[in-house]
Amino acid sequence: MSKRQIKHPIVRWFRFFKSYYQWSALSGLVNKGLMFVALVFVAGMSWHWLNQVAPSEESKPVSVHSPDYYLENFTTTSMNDKGAPKHRIKGDNMIHFIDEDSTEITNPVMTVYDDKLPPWVIVAESGWMSGDGDLLMLLGEVQMDRSGTETARPVHIDTHDLRVQPNDDWAETEREVFITTLDDRMKGVGMRALFSKPIRFQLLSKVQSHYANKP
Repeated sequence: MSKRQIKHPIVRWFRFFKSYYQWSALSGLVNKGLMFVALVFVAGMSWHWLNQVAPSEESKPVSVHSPDYYLENFTTTSMNDKGAPKHRIKGDNMIHFIDEDSTEITNPVMTVYDDKLPPWVIVAESGWMSGDGDLLMLLGEVQMDRSGTETARPVHIDTHDLRVQPNDDWAETEREVFITTLDDRMKGVGMRALFSKPIRFQLLSKVQSHYANKP
């Protein structure tokens, strides 16, 4: 047997183990590379998922007091059960806020109607109305007037910050009140007023009256 033939099996096994070792090392490198790529992919997807599925507090919608619509030179009228006007509210501007379903009014004028007597006209600097219309705040300087007739005296009232419940014909204030009817005057602190019949006004404290002497 030649020398070349004797060495051939050994060389072949050597080459086999060398190739196997190189393949195993390469496989290890490939596996490690694939593992690294997989880890990077999982980390990237996790970051994306956290930002899309579980947003932070900063990304959550925040309630903002902002208007969703407004009107200029508006008028709204409420009717009674007989189909006649009960009260009317108008103003220069009306701005509605969606977050609390409220309305702010510039230069509001409220008219409260009576079947037999002239209506009450209430003027304020600004106003705020609840979404259900049950509460109207007439803010700043408030003036209330009713014209006179042959059987009823004219009435003028000055006050501030009047709280009105239009559906109940009710109004009240904690501020100082001045009432004038012809030559008679009254003043006090705090007032309750009922516009439905019988119409009543009540001054709550520090009441002072002045009645003109009749001839």
